[in-house]
Amino acid sequence: MKENERYQENKGCDSCNNCIACWKSTNCSDCVDCYECRNCKDCYSCERCIYCFDSDSCIDSKQCRFCQECSNCDSCSNLEECTDCFLSNNSKKLKKCRLTGKSEECYKCLACQECSNCAHCLFCTNCSDCVDCYECNNLHNKRYMYQNKQLTEEEYYKMRESKKRKDKKK
Repeated sequence: MKENERYQENKGCDSCNNCIACWKSTNCSDCVDCYECRNCKDCYSCERCIYCFDSDSCIDSKQCRFCQECSNCDSCSNLEECTDCFLSNNSKKLKKCRLTGKSEECYKCLACQECSNCAHCLFCTNCSDCVDCYECNNLHNKRYMYQNKQLTEEEYYKMRESKKRKDKKK
């Protein structure tokens, strides 16, 4: 491709460097087929991303590295098919997770590591198919657990409320 053809393909971009077939992007470098991205590098087919690096097919994400097919993620790395995640890494198919790593198919988990198919879990490690677990390790198919002890639904939510009140007082 001639240099003037590349310029014409990126005509809608501002201050981009070596980008190909991008549109309305600003200060990007070495990106291909991106739309309305800013300050990204080595991205492919992303839309409205900011400060992303080497990501593919991401939408509305910022400060992500090596992510694929993610949307609305912030400060994440090595994610695949994740949505609305923050500070998460090395995971697949997370939704609304925070500080979660090496996990798969989790929903609304916080600070979980090596978990799969979990929902509403907090500070858990190596758990699978768990829901509403707090500070648990190595559990499978459990619900309403606190530090690997079984609670009733009522006890569990009471414990969670008491933790929230203690956190607010700090």
